[in-house]
Amino acid sequence: MRSITLLSLTLSTFVSVALSQTITPYCPTYNGQQYTQPSNNQTYTIYCNQDTSPASTTNSFGITSFASCISLCDASTTCRAASYVASSKACYLKTGFRSNSTSSGVYTAVKYIAPPPYPAPQINYANASIGCGVPLPAGQTAGGASTRMTFEYTGISRSYMIHIPATYNVNAAAPLILVFHGRGSSGASIESISQLSSPQWNPYGIVIYPDGVNVSFFLFEDEFDKRLIRPKATMAR
Repeated sequence: MRSITLLSLTLSTFVSVALSQTITPYCPTYNGQQYTQPSNNQTYTIYCNQDTSPASTTNSFGITSFASCISLCDASTTCRAASYVASSKACYLKTGFRSNSTSSGVYTAVKYIAPPPYPAPQINYANASIGCGVPLPAGQTAGGASTRMTFEYTGISRSYMIHIPATYNVNAAAPLILVFHGRGSSGASIESISQLSSPQWNPYGIVIYPDGVNVSFFLFEDEFDKRLIRPKATMAR
C-alpha cells in the first residue's frame, strides 16, 4: 500500500510540474497583470484560469505551451487575445476582447494596443469650455468610479452618471461623449454595456450617461416632450 501511495503522489507531482512548465512564466505570477514579451516588447494582460469573450476565430492544436500560443497571436495582425488550454494543447485566437470569466484550465493573454494619439486633451484649445482650469466637483475623481449627478430643469428632476478618465488634466480640453440608453434601461446600464468608461476603449473622453425621464427619451414635438429632451444639449455645454 505504501508503494501505491508513493506512485500516486509521484504521478500527481509530475502532472503538476508538467502543467507549470507549459504556462510559465505567465501563470500564476502575472495573473491579472501586464507582461511584456522580451522578444518584441508586445504587452499582454494575463488571466489565469479565465476565458474571454467573444469566441475565437482561429483554432490551433498541438500547441505545447502558453508561450507558443501567445507567439501565434504576436504573428497575427488581427489577433486581440489568445486563450490556451493546456490539457488539450489547444490555442484559440480571438479578434476582440469584451470580458473575462472564470474557466479552470484556460489561460488567456489579452494584447495591449496603444490608444491612438487622438483626440488627446489639448492645452489652450481654442474651443475649450469654461470648465477648463476649474477643479472637479466634490466626489468626482479622475480615473475613479463613475458618480451619479442630479439637477432640476423646468421643474423636472434629472440625473446622469459621469465618468472622468484617468488622463484628465484640469487645464486641458478633453472630448465629451454622451451615451443614451434605450427605452426601459438606465444610464448605469448603458455604461456597463458600452464599456466607454474603460480606459482600454476610451482613454481620453469624459462620458455622460443620462437617465431618461420615466426610463425613456421622447422625440416628439409638443412642448412637454421638448422639455424632457432639451437637457441633453444643456449638459453638452
